[in-house]
Amino acid sequence: MVKSITEEPVVVLDRWGILQEHILGYRLVGVHAVSGRARVTSPIIAYEGLTQTAETESGRIYHLRGEMDAATSSSPRFCNQAASR
Repeated sequence: MVKSITEEPVVVLDRWGILQEHILGYRLVGVHAVSGRARVTSPIIAYEGLTQTAETESGRIYHLRGEMDAATSSSPRFCNQAASR
């Protein structure tokens, strides 16, 4: 079970990627660095390419460890577009 935002406001994701959903926008997918469990986030509302940090609609902050994993990502262009803003 996913902890509440109050219990876990910041999460580190390993082997992360970006999942594009047609109407809902973009979500992060990856492996929770502490629990080792797969995670799909709520839609991304902010992304900082320099620090590899994202905020989702839930208000949770995600630190993305390492390079984006192309095997888990349906939208590798998202990071390039967001980083150029």
